[in-house]
Amino acid sequence: RTLAKARQVLVSEVALAEKSDEEAAEKRLDGVLSP
Repeated sequence: RTLAKARQVLVSEVALAEKSDEEAAEKRLDGVLSP
């Protein structure tokens, strides 16, 4: 649960920084964080 909340905060921050939506930010994070 804590990890999910931290991930959501990170997605929100990336979306804000890149001026994109959360879906695009989540896809970007998936690409960066996946092994």
